[in-house]
Amino acid sequence: MDTDRVGVTGYSYGGDISLTISGARVDPEFYLSQCENITNLVPESVQWIYNDYYCQDAKNLEEFVSFVGDEITRSDDGLWQPLTDKRIRAVMPMAPTVSWYYGERGLASVDRPTFLIWGTKDEIYSTEAEYTFDHLIIPSRYLISFIGKTHFLPMTEYGALRIKHFATAFFGYYLQGRENYTEYFSEEFVSQFDDLAWGVYEGE
Repeated sequence: MDTDRVGVTGYSYGGDISLTISGARVDPEFYLSQCENITNLVPESVQWIYNDYYCQDAKNLEEFVSFVGDEITRSDDGLWQPLTDKRIRAVMPMAPTVSWYYGERGLASVDRPTFLIWGTKDEIYSTEAEYTFDHLIIPSRYLISFIGKTHFLPMTEYGALRIKHFATAFFGYYLQGRENYTEYFSEEFVSQFDDLAWGVYEGE
């Protein structure tokens, strides 16, 4: 194992973790504003998830900040310090659950190759992957949309096989230097399949 060249991936909440260690920075002001406006931002059917899980920290922000510590929360621009490690060279968040911690400014801090995967019929977090992708400013950013697939895409045999392919190609290129692997996670490659879309899917 080459522990100086590490790739991280995760699904759902694990997708958030892999996104966090890509260099994204928490923007507490943005996070609080989103949590205060849940009823206007997410469908009624899933508002309880955001209330019960992702906005618990907003309800106890002082305790949350105290737990995290001044070394991380202190900054000149209002954003927390990035929670990452120079040995992490590439990340692959799958169906990330919430971008509210970061917002536009926090996502602009991502500084390593990032490959997002999501299902276009994600019934829980329908816009998180798109929002994240749209606000990454690094050139080495990728998004593959699995057309018609739900949040539980990785739990299916179909999803697992497809994800294995893209993970092998993406990490093989960025961690192992396998130059020819880029063709296996390219727009040209993805265009061969009717159930995949390169970037944000514009269909229904």
